[in-house]
Amino acid sequence: MKGENMNNLKVSARTRLLGACSLMTVGGMLGTPALAQDTQESASRPEAAKGIEEIIVTAQRREQKLQDVPVSVVAVSGAKLESRVLVDTTDIVKVSPDVNYFAGATLTGGTFAIRGLSSQPPGGGGFQQSAAFIADGVPLTRPGEFVTSLGDIDRVEILRGPQGTLIGKNATSGAISIYTKNPTHILEGEAEVNYTTDDEALVRAMVNLPVSEGIALRANGFYNHIDPLLKNNFPGGGDILGQEVYGGRLKALVEFSPDVQLVISGDYQNYSSTFFNFYVEKESSAVPGQFESVAGYTPKRGINPYNFNNPADDKAETYGVSAELSWQVSDDISITSLSAMRWFTSQSTAGEIDGTPLGIAPGYGGTLNPNYVGLQQVTVSDAQFTDVKYLTQELRMNAKTERFDIVGGIFYQALEDTGGNRQPFLFATNVAVLPAVPPAFLPSVAPLIGGSYVYDRPEVDFDIQDDTFAIFGDVSFKATDTLSVFGGLRYTHETQALTYNRNTAIGNNLLPGFETTPIVFADTVPAGSAPFNFGTINTDTGEVTGLIEVPQGFQQNRITNNVSGRIGIQFEPTPSQNYYFSYNTGYKGAAANVSRGSTADIAFVDPEKAKSFELGTKQQLFDNRVQLELNLYRLRVSNVQQYFIPAGEAAQQVVNAGTLKSDGIEFNMRALPFDNLTLSGSFAYNDARYGSDAPIIPCNVSDPSIRGSICTVTLGGKAFEPLSGTQAKLSYNWRYQLGATYTLPLETMPFHLTFDVNWNWLDEANLDLGRNPDLVEPSRGLLDASITVADDDDRWLVQIYGKNLTDKFYTSSRFTADNTIGRIISRIPRDYTTYGGIRVKYSF
Repeated sequence: MKGENMNNLKVSARTRLLGACSLMTVGGMLGTPALAQDTQESASRPEAAKGIEEIIVTAQRREQKLQDVPVSVVAVSGAKLESRVLVDTTDIVKVSPDVNYFAGATLTGGTFAIRGLSSQPPGGGGFQQSAAFIADGVPLTRPGEFVTSLGDIDRVEILRGPQGTLIGKNATSGAISIYTKNPTHILEGEAEVNYTTDDEALVRAMVNLPVSEGIALRANGFYNHIDPLLKNNFPGGGDILGQEVYGGRLKALVEFSPDVQLVISGDYQNYSSTFFNFYVEKESSAVPGQFESVAGYTPKRGINPYNFNNPADDKAETYGVSAELSWQVSDDISITSLSAMRWFTSQSTAGEIDGTPLGIAPGYGGTLNPNYVGLQQVTVSDAQFTDVKYLTQELRMNAKTERFDIVGGIFYQALEDTGGNRQPFLFATNVAVLPAVPPAFLPSVAPLIGGSYVYDRPEVDFDIQDDTFAIFGDVSFKATDTLSVFGGLRYTHETQALTYNRNTAIGNNLLPGFETTPIVFADTVPAGSAPFNFGTINTDTGEVTGLIEVPQGFQQNRITNNVSGRIGIQFEPTPSQNYYFSYNTGYKGAAANVSRGSTADIAFVDPEKAKSFELGTKQQLFDNRVQLELNLYRLRVSNVQQYFIPAGEAAQQVVNAGTLKSDGIEFNMRALPFDNLTLSGSFAYNDARYGSDAPIIPCNVSDPSIRGSICTVTLGGKAFEPLSGTQAKLSYNWRYQLGATYTLPLETMPFHLTFDVNWNWLDEANLDLGRNPDLVEPSRGLLDASITVADDDDRWLVQIYGKNLTDKFYTSSRFTADNTIGRIISRIPRDYTTYGGIRVKYSF
């Protein structure tokens, strides 16, 4: 950010980083760790001279060396995540170029995308995910749970492509698995303090206690606080882009015998953030919604002056318990039972809808504009809320002989998701500069009157019951010493029940000096038989009483049966060469439509089904000093689930957008040219687009110079846009990452230096379901770097680091609500500008 806007931010970190970061030019290092590293690797140690250490992964529900797995998978050690100062799971995008995260309007509206496929939920609930997210073997269910701290991590595995056989439902694009460290019989602990130039503080601690023979405990906790990065000019309105997150995990290991062990785990996280507030990047194309002039500024890309009476605040709690019982029946057979119970609750305040200092906010009273500026809001504390609880149980058997490697089991999940949303609005019905209320808001109001605000309070409450049962099996057969064939099937039976209620209250807003002529409400029975009640508004609480209530509701059930599978062939002429070809399918459960416009006929959006061909190879060269992985894929997903905001509206609609086609190539490389220097590079090309069966959607392009070339279909006097052949929403064509780590031993000192530089480049991304050029996020390159001083015995370290050293501004999400809020509305991520920090850690 430049110029007059500097006073809205913390003091620039750049000048404080110049001295430290000038040292980071060592060797012209660039990149990120796109391939696996040893789970025991120190954050600052060089790798062994014998070659690059390998990681053991469980991508196929069995322990294997990464080199031997016939699946496209990225694995990164917890030590590497720590040395890169990757704080939470949204930072995982920095370790794999074909994984992306896009923020939503609330915490529950974010999504991970793999290979160009994602299902960003509209935020109200009901959506299952295209990318599965698994924590210590337990599949999480809602996107709000996916954002969690990366503390005390053993490794992260990212499986790319459909994983319907071994992972199960909701893995049509792939799966992200997080594995935390288990207790050991060694007394150890660590404490870490991290502080940044813009006043973020992160504290972590861990202790591992051997209690007695066969029993050990491991406990860790963290606290993360970000002072608001952006000042709000509204007096007392609250600054934004701040965060407070804290939590911990307790694990207990009980070894009943050398062959039987139990790991019991409990975790908790409390989350509060104002990062989901939006800013108006481009004003509306017509008079309604041009509230920016009221706030006194002209919108532009970058940081605009923020002057909102009621910033949004997201709060969430996530907690759960699990028990994993493992029994090594014999040398060849093992049985594992994994039971878990989890809870997730979230609540979002209304936040800004009008984008101005105007509206009704508790504690501030009425700040309505006397000129009846189009749309204003009434703040409520529970604008959106979610309460999710679920039970999962998996029973799995692994068996291995000289030729066969078999895994099979059963899975059960029982989930209840209750929630709702309520967002009262005040609509101006007629002013000199506002001809009428946009009909998309109040299509049933007639006739319109002048000089009055209409109060509209749509309330939605829902309850979703989702029971899933699955049985699966997978076999790998070693036909010869070098040739193997593998395949598996998974049958899933899913039962969903949706109870939906919508209650709309509409009436005139009685404030002194406002017109009070009744308005006819055409939805009454018989139509037009009753006028609006005037109602009484409490400007301190935002509550309005004495209004017409229009309740609507329904109950709908859905049963889905699905069979997913895979089949493939693997050729390993030598232990350092692995070639594979496979066909894989996946299934994503039906989405419950809990939007404000839901009806019994559209209660569910059909499930996604994915089919993919994959050809790949993994190579180890020069005595394992170079590791390569190359994958080519062809992915087809039918009934892909998406949402969009129609032109002239602010409410979201959910649709099946036909077939998504995704063709691409992935390449990962890691090299150890010298014992103290590690280089890495990876790139991903992805051509994700909608197929010929994609629907047409209401045109959302505002720019008249290009509207005619995109909005090519006219129905009923309205413009529509065909999706066929357009780039998939939330996808990149090109992305690459480069990295280098150099360790400098100091022969006469008991410590050493490590220099680490990472470059992450992303192509422009389409953030809209259609081809709205206003919603294309430009390409960007982000540079991170660090210098670490560490004890040779790994007892302490001090690290200085910088983030986004190129100072490249970008947004975490963009959407449009033209003629209501603005033509472009954006949200800002944590590293939208340069900042730096210092990290100090002590271990024993």
